[in-house]
Amino acid sequence: YNWGVLTTWDAETDADMASVAALEAKLQQADAAGAVTLDLGFDDLLEGRAYDFLIAATNFLGGTTTVSATVHKLASPAPGVQFQGAATQNMVRSDKKSLKLDVALPNLTCTDMNVSSATLGFAWRAWRLEGAEWGDASPELSRAAVAEYTANPVSCRLPVDTLRAGATYMFRATVGFADTMTINTSATATVVVGAQDLVASILGGVEQAVAIGATTELDGSESYDPDDNDAEGAMAYTWTVAHVLDDGSREDANPLLASADTTQSVLAFTPTTAAGWASDTSYEFTLTVSHGARSAAYSVLVSISSDEYMPRATITDFDESVKYKPMDGAFTAIYFKATSPDSARTIEQTAWSVGDGQSAGLLGKPSGAPSPMLIDLGKTRPNAVYRLKLMVTDSIGSTSSTVVSLTTNGPPTSGTFAVAPYRGTALETEFEFLLDGWSDDV
Repeated sequence: YNWGVLTTWDAETDADMASVAALEAKLQQADAAGAVTLDLGFDDLLEGRAYDFLIAATNFLGGTTTVSATVHKLASPAPGVQFQGAATQNMVRSDKKSLKLDVALPNLTCTDMNVSSATLGFAWRAWRLEGAEWGDASPELSRAAVAEYTANPVSCRLPVDTLRAGATYMFRATVGFADTMTINTSATATVVVGAQDLVASILGGVEQAVAIGATTELDGSESYDPDDNDAEGAMAYTWTVAHVLDDGSREDANPLLASADTTQSVLAFTPTTAAGWASDTSYEFTLTVSHGARSAAYSVLVSISSDEYMPRATITDFDESVKYKPMDGAFTAIYFKATSPDSARTIEQTAWSVGDGQSAGLLGKPSGAPSPMLIDLGKTRPNAVYRLKLMVTDSIGSTSSTVVSLTTNGPPTSGTFAVAPYRGTALETEFEFLLDGWSDDV
């Protein structure tokens, strides 16, 4: 190992030159000892000056790598400040983010100047990366907005949907003595906001039934972009359909939609035998949504009934894109309605059931209870998908059904837990617990 030091300033006095010579001698001693750690005393560096220290490591093949570090010795004591966590932190727009500081007072006994108050002052700034340069981060991080988010000055608390997806931000916190912020220290942290997946959705359940010859709509208008990135333009929609064969395979059936507009959020079509639709047959409809370079797809099964006047089972309000939290005492509601297009045929029964192998105890009301049906989330398991079927029967015994899926959320993952300091004295030491980097897709 070989140590070196560079300065961007010239030694002007005998004392300066003696100090630099003594420092170089200390580095030579470190080289002779093969030291990889360099201990510097208070008097080794001149106040108000910056030093670039270098260490070169050479292996037995003669390959050398050099790294450097800059040390600034302040001319007066200043508070210490650093951001908790990594220098570069990643998040997505729909996350809330807290940037926290570790702040320490300096040793005020080592200066001959007067500091009238040890009260600290804080100044926060933020910039957004534009191309290769840092620029103003307004409006999302204007000075007024940053002041609001740093009301507690040792942290910057950003609410959800504050930052732009795909953008990179730099935050700087400057900490000094409140009576004279000219004695200060700064720390910076970079936040990279990644892109999120689009959410495609078709209302009404993952399995639906329609009557031959009946005007039908499949509604994908609840699909959305969690990044809400207007720069990528409007969201694009594409509908396709496939015939579900007896062996479960799919056969392209897109010509059946030749007369329908397949580029809107709502697909309107009429399944008639003249157009080639087959009754008592299932079709898989897929909606693909696109926004910029991102895309997502969602599919539902639609069975075509030969009974033109079959009863209708309709889910009117339930969000299948949400992941629900398994929790005792918590319920979610599925709103539905049962109707008959034939005034001579009345609805005689509605019945809910749970998928094969899944507990009927999920139902928070009797199976035939009126809307809404309640689902007991305390009876669900984490990271599970439940299929809930609504069967409707009319006065002549004709039936139809729809199936909705309920997905439960799992515990957060991938995070860290830190304690500072690691050791202390009971009733004296103040400990801080920091959770960082946890991910949850609820």
